[in-house]
Amino acid sequence: MIKGASRGWMATALGLTLVVGVSAGVALDRFVLTTPEVHLPADRSSRGSRTDTRNDDGRHGGSLLTRLTRELDLSTDQHEQLEAVLAGNRERADAYWKTSRGEYAALREEFRTAIRGVLTDAQREQFNRLLQRDEERRQQQQQRRRQR
Repeated sequence: MIKGASRGWMATALGLTLVVGVSAGVALDRFVLTTPEVHLPADRSSRGSRTDTRNDDGRHGGSLLTRLTRELDLSTDQHEQLEAVLAGNRERADAYWKTSRGEYAALREEFRTAIRGVLTDAQREQFNRLLQRDEERRQQQQQRRRQR
């Protein structure tokens, strides 16, 4: 039988694993799996190449369409049809992510509270500084992305 302290450590380890895994997945998706530039085949030269896949709001929502166009060798007609499908679902997806981000933020704060409960006062202060430094780095990265 597992004692209370061991359960706490296991819950904390599981929570940290979840947070790290989700963060790594997001980073992998945004920085490794997305392709910023795609050159379309010659039969679609009327549209030229798509070197910037950003939407009007600066997000990279076009990366799926760009990847499908390249990897599935979509015709111009297929590309335009998929573009319409993705645009039609963008509003629903945006609403979902707004809700999910809030839920994830609450979950993340719950994990951080559990972690703080295990730490000494000095470690807690250092942990808070680490979190603050990470948040500042994220904000700097977002600013650099917006300036591009």
